Amino acid sequence: YLSRGILQKAYDTDNIPNTIFKGDSITRYLKEKGTSAPELEDPAEKIIGADGSLHDQIRDAKSAIMYPPYGLPLLVIGNPGVNKLKIASYLHEYAQKSGRKPASSKFILIECSGYHSAESVSSFISLIFGSAKENDRGYLSACGHGTLYFSNLHLLHPIARNAITDLLDRGMYTREGDSASHTLACSIIASATPEKTADLDYLSRYFPVTIHIPDIDQRGIYEKTEEILALFE
Repeated sequence: YLSRGILQKAYDTDNIPNTIFKGDSITRYLKEKGTSAPELEDPAEKIIGADGSLHDQIRDAKSAIMYPPYGLPLLVIGNPGVNKLKIASYLHEYAQKSGRKPASSKFILIECSGYHSAESVSSFISLIFGSAKENDRGYLSACGHGTLYFSNLHLLHPIARNAITDLLDRGMYTREGDSASHTLACSIIASATPEKTADLDYLSRYFPVTIHIPDIDQRGIYEKTEEILALFE
């Protein structure tokens, strides 16, 4: 135990947390008195509305991705065109720049709409969880301490979707043809559109943090202008 007050005075900072988790270092929060450490760029600032209509959503999402040890599962709900993928990739970048994730960690996108049929379930399970028979590690292992982003999770075939919710519920998984259990060691972010309330209610049980992204016509004129200019860019 160290005196937080003495450290704050000695290093002229109020950025010292009450608890330093295992694997973190207190030196990351300290700077010599009279010196100014360069501020880390916050990738979330690139998201239009991060300091406006999306302020609360981005705040909650950043808390989820930074939660030790690998982040809390996050569900992003919004209609097509509201930048759900961009938000997910920026959150991963934010965790990297903050030191929560290694700089080499991967961001892997899985488009779930391509696995909506019963015939695709087996290939999806093998892709995500891996196969001991074919010596395939699967995305969960390959991702390491990175981020898996399941786009349009609600469109997955129910069997495949249940495999993902079971993963979130247990925090463990096994490869096909293997009896050994492996710990979930990456962040899980998923997106869904708000059409089917029943599907969203079911998914929300397994995602401790859920954020809703409003349509562009529900936002202010300044953010609408920014969105239009971004499209031209």
